[in-house]
Amino acid sequence: MEGSTETTSRNDQNKQGRLKSLKNTLYLSLIVGYAVYYYNRKSFTSLIPALLHSQNLGESGLGFISSCFAFSYGLSKFGSGILSDRLQPRELFVAGLIATGICNIFFTFFNGVLLLSCVWFVNGLVQGLAWPQCAKLLKIWFEPSEIGTYWSLLTVGCNIMAGICPLITIYITSNYRWQYAMLLPGLLAISFSPLTYMMIYNSRQEARLDGNNTVDNTTVKRKTPKHAWSEILLQLLGSPFLWVLLHGDFLTAVLKNGISDWLQLFLIHDKKLSQSTAGYAVTFFEIGGLLGSFLVGVVTDKWMQKQNPAESASPRMPAFIWLNAVLLVCLHFLRTVVDSSSSTLFIGILLFGCGMALTGGTALYGLLAMENGPPGYSGTTHAIVALGSSLGGVVAGYPMATFGKKCGWDQTFFLFQIMAALNLLVHIWTRNLNKNMVDLNKMD
Repeated sequence: MEGSTETTSRNDQNKQGRLKSLKNTLYLSLIVGYAVYYYNRKSFTSLIPALLHSQNLGESGLGFISSCFAFSYGLSKFGSGILSDRLQPRELFVAGLIATGICNIFFTFFNGVLLLSCVWFVNGLVQGLAWPQCAKLLKIWFEPSEIGTYWSLLTVGCNIMAGICPLITIYITSNYRWQYAMLLPGLLAISFSPLTYMMIYNSRQEARLDGNNTVDNTTVKRKTPKHAWSEILLQLLGSPFLWVLLHGDFLTAVLKNGISDWLQLFLIHDKKLSQSTAGYAVTFFEIGGLLGSFLVGVVTDKWMQKQNPAESASPRMPAFIWLNAVLLVCLHFLRTVVDSSSSTLFIGILLFGCGMALTGGTALYGLLAMENGPPGYSGTTHAIVALGSSLGGVVAGYPMATFGKKCGWDQTFFLFQIMAALNLLVHIWTRNLNKNMVDLNKMD
């Protein structure tokens, strides 16, 4: 009897050890894999100054290419979010990684706004496969009490790559043809794909952690939902909390993508700074995003642990007030104080604050959508909120480029200040809003 107990205990320890090892391996693969996705995505943004001179595309042309990507990315992310509970995440994640690498390579073969827009439109479609699969794998492998922290940490990988990307691009375009700055991330994505496929499992059953010797090649089937998808959708669309998240994610996406895409032109043309200084400024922006992504998950997880179960408001919501306040102050000083004599450090601190606020806010909107959606429909809830982010990305492209060309980049960044102030006021007003989007009891 004692021998049997010891054997069982030893088996449990081995199983827990293997589970921990698989979780660490999977999480590392997601971080690196999504960082490579992000590198391919941001390679175009980092090349905007070089393309402006070498390809004679013009600011409106570059904005149109950016908007095409944002539009297709939004469509793909929405569809992938809805299907994320039904399809195998590993296969979709790896397929998208290979396809985005191919798109980056193809981008170097064409000239002209129309052809480049078509290639980048397709890239947006395959890029949209990435994040919903990451979210699904997090829900499968990690406990609810730790998802907030791991969710935020996952975005750190893309922020690290986004901070390094402009530096790599500056070096390549200064010494070689601009095409090499697109080829590098494309080849990296294709090369990393087989390794990612081998390191990720779709479920614990597939990894044989359930004691079954047979491998199930499909993910665990969800329990049949008691309510129809259309009923749930109608309830979701009637939730004020959902619309607050959607509105906030939209404005944050306009600000994040707008500042990221047009910051270099604003600093070079309006503030008379050098291209290298502008490139370094983007790096500060992304590094700030790295810290913001990390802090919102860790800090708001601490707030969640102190939550009173009787309260209907989310303890995470007040974080938006602090984030938007920091953003508003930094944007004001960036527009009114910075000039050609300003130090790189001062500019970097301001952009560090902007990146921290915007990237932290983006991560938090997605987290709130996923954790407060009805059971079994977190992918759908996240997809709806992500529509705001996708639409914001479209607005930050061609419309903002046109506005900047006609009114000037200083007025564009003043418009960004107004958006930040509006978002701050909305979150002050709705900080105690009921987080429960759907009351399933009322549907019985």
